[in-house]
Amino acid sequence: MQAFCRALELTKPIVVGHSLGAAVAVELARRGLASRIVLLDGDALRSGGPPRVVTEALVKSPFFTTIYRFLLRSPWAVKRILENAYGPNHPPIDIAEVRRWTDPFRAKDARRALEGMAQHGIAGFTRQDLRRIHVPALVVWGANDDVDPVASGRQSARDLRARFVLVPRAGHLSMLVAPNAVARAIVTPR
Repeated sequence: MQAFCRALELTKPIVVGHSLGAAVAVELARRGLASRIVLLDGDALRSGGPPRVVTEALVKSPFFTTIYRFLLRSPWAVKRILENAYGPNHPPIDIAEVRRWTDPFRAKDARRALEGMAQHGIAGFTRQDLRRIHVPALVVWGANDDVDPVASGRQSARDLRARFVLVPRAGHLSMLVAPNAVARAIVTPR
């Protein structure tokens, strides 16, 4: 991040982190590298992995590979996941849209990264950690987010002493469903 900012001559940019990226935004704020952070459909909280029996049965067995391959080769399943993530106001989800979301999972080591998350949980912070962040923050959330509950966003906003903005008719991918509403929220001062 520091090299990227230097290359673009940015000094403490506003950092927007979507979903799992919310924890990245918080980490950059914690390191003093952001002037302001925006958590977009992500609460930045750490969550534990599945129970050990699930890890043993799924992740450390051929089942994980089978499920992974099935999802990459099943436009029907991916379409259902995307409809849920977009929320009720989703674009047409055709084969090109499915490929747009599945192609990154074909990259080298993508499966291994997902296995790590399944085994060890999602990296992030505790609520006490969020309370120690002292840069201006904003939390923006799709009103129809079925991936992460709206209540989680509201709680992270309270912990960060941040304004909370709910985006109507948007799901977890609020920046794609309602880009103007998300942009307005980010540029509107407290």
